[in-house]
Amino acid sequence: MAWTRAPGIVDLEMTTFWAVILLTVGLLILLKGADWLVDGAASLAEKLGVSPVVIGLTVVATGTSAPESAASIAAAIRNAGDVAVGNVYG
Repeated sequence: MAWTRAPGIVDLEMTTFWAVILLTVGLLILLKGADWLVDGAASLAEKLGVSPVVIGLTVVATGTSAPESAASIAAAIRNAGDVAVGNVYG
């Protein structure tokens, strides 16, 4: 299956330097986001008077599956249905 690009998308060469920089920044953002998610979920549980276990099973589960949903949606938009189905199946 050939990849189709949306109109206006341009291929750019990425050097190893920029790949390492973007990977590092992405990992730092991921770590900070995970801290915010856990802190926010704990705060929400406390304010609502709900058990942290219940919040962990709902809010945190939703937050951790959101990137997979976004990847499936992006794959479907790019007409890469096999990727979207594979992501759902996995």
